[in-house]
Amino acid sequence: MPDQYDMSMQYDNTPFTSADAPSDPLDLFETFFSLAQAHNALEPNAMAIATVEGNKPHVRYVLMKHYDARGIVFFTNYNSAKARQLEENNALAASFWWPSIERQVRIEGRAYKIDAKDSDAYFDQRKVLSNIAASVSLQSQPLDSRETLKHAFEEKLQAYQDAGTLERPAHWGGYVLEPSYWEFWVGQRNRMHDRIAYQKTDTAWEKTRLWP
Repeated sequence: MPDQYDMSMQYDNTPFTSADAPSDPLDLFETFFSLAQAHNALEPNAMAIATVEGNKPHVRYVLMKHYDARGIVFFTNYNSAKARQLEENNALAASFWWPSIERQVRIEGRAYKIDAKDSDAYFDQRKVLSNIAASVSLQSQPLDSRETLKHAFEEKLQAYQDAGTLERPAHWGGYVLEPSYWEFWVGQRNRMHDRIAYQKTDTAWEKTRLWP
């Protein structure tokens, strides 16, 4: 019987071996991310993040805004559903998928709020209209109509134009995902995909090749 949902593509990459993977997973992430940017991936910093509330998982996309040796940074409303879930259980999983380079990255770890001064610094770099939207949003709460949202935005815009300044609201800021596990996937022909995993130990990262 033909598979009416067979929409899979045939990947075609150079084989990716453990020898190609550096000892530090962050170096490999930087290589993958730079490659995605070079191939004009649409919003290459978009990542799906999964939280847990009780025994129920929740997933959505956010934008990575920074990464360094500590981990992956994103920003959100601290009163949102995701923030409430992280307050209950700060275990967090993330995934990047770049079809243009046939690669994906999975990350697992714990999420922590970043310093307020770092959230302030990023807020000050953003476009004013984006900051106004962040300031008025009751993220994840029921909204009766788009008109209510538009009215709140226009009121805040007028207040900003009158005052000439806009401070970061206390309910908005950043999180850093501190990884304890990384997994790198490279698509190959005939579903013979390459997977390299890194597990954090007390002293280093332990690297393992996985079956596809």
